[in-house]
Amino acid sequence: MSLSCVEVYNETVRDLLTRRPESLRAREHPQTGPYVQGLGMHLVSCAAELRSLLARGMSRRQVGATQLNGASSRSHALVTLSRRRLKEAACINRSLVALGNVISALGESSCPAPSGSERTGDGRRRRTFVSYRGSVLTWLLKDSLGGNSKTVMVSTVSPASTCYSDTLSTLRFADRARAIVNRPVVNEEPGSRVVMELRAEVNRLRSLLALNKVWRQ
Repeated sequence: MSLSCVEVYNETVRDLLTRRPESLRAREHPQTGPYVQGLGMHLVSCAAELRSLLARGMSRRQVGATQLNGASSRSHALVTLSRRRLKEAACINRSLVALGNVISALGESSCPAPSGSERTGDGRRRRTFVSYRGSVLTWLLKDSLGGNSKTVMVSTVSPASTCYSDTLSTLRFADRARAIVNRPVVNEEPGSRVVMELRAEVNRLRSLLALNKVWRQ
């Protein structure tokens, strides 16, 4: 987690966790909204570090004596605690969803097409669009999943009853991956095949000429 603490005093913004006295500027990002330019973010890993930073920030606030309180706060303090795991979890789920969609599309293309559906010349279902660019993970695995590769998927499951839902979803995921059938092709340039065919033809003609010479003698 990360923590920031700012003070708003007389319409000026100041970072309470640094010793810099200068005021900071409040700006607005078109996507993320308002933010404080130059505001420091401090990493915290336990409750003790969190309390220490809060105590440091509160000790630097503007205070003044009033009739009711001798050390009354004369400003507003904004404390922001950010959890980085939220973005991390969102990215992980996005990659898994994209990987599942790619595997499902490849599996559907590999299975025989039912009667009445659109089929290719060899009876397979017409190839569907595979969204490899759904995430960086699927884009990097494009050749492994649908190219000239033999990919092995290892699924980890648990016999514990508390892991039943995770085990079931993992097995379903693996079952979809098992349906993928890759049909490799020879990786060669179009011109190289023509050159090989011409060389074979030249060798065949040379053999015929040599045989003709022997027959005439």
